[in-house]
Amino acid sequence: MQILWFFPTNRDLRYLNSDIGSRAMTPEYLQQLAIAQLMICKAIVQ
Repeated sequence: MQILWFFPTNRDLRYLNSDIGSRAMTPEYLQQLAIAQLMICKAIVQ
């Protein structure tokens, strides 16, 4: 099984080359990303 892992290293942007809708890479946001990815992986494996 292959799983695509997307981890935004710059910023989470809604529009390319724009700050509109961007989210800062804070530790809390990175934690949310990691938890969401774990939940997705667990759902796929079941």
